[in-house]
Amino acid sequence: MLYTQAASSRGDGEAKLEALKSEIGWHTIRTQPVDPSDVNYDGIVKYMATEHRHDEAEVRYMERGSLYFDARDRQDRWVRVKVGPGDHLVLAPNTYHRFITTQPPVRHHFQ
Repeated sequence: MLYTQAASSRGDGEAKLEALKSEIGWHTIRTQPVDPSDVNYDGIVKYMATEHRHDEAEVRYMERGSLYFDARDRQDRWVRVKVGPGDHLVLAPNTYHRFITTQPPVRHHFQ
């Protein structure tokens, strides 16, 4: 797991995200708002809190709000990182992980 601390400004964070996208070779980023006023909020939060993995690498950029990002290390232990506005996270393919929202509404971007 690669973690980069908060950028000094939103624009700086988005610039770092664009540079990271270019470095990795990705062209699109999806946005996931997590807001208690959303009718799908409970389902989204439940999915995020359930341990899962992806076949591809995962990049996260936190625009606002905060959450705990848990990932399993090579010894199958949980590693927890608190992610807040401007933070970036890159997760290797097939790494089991989950998210726990701490300060909604959350808006993060991912690939």
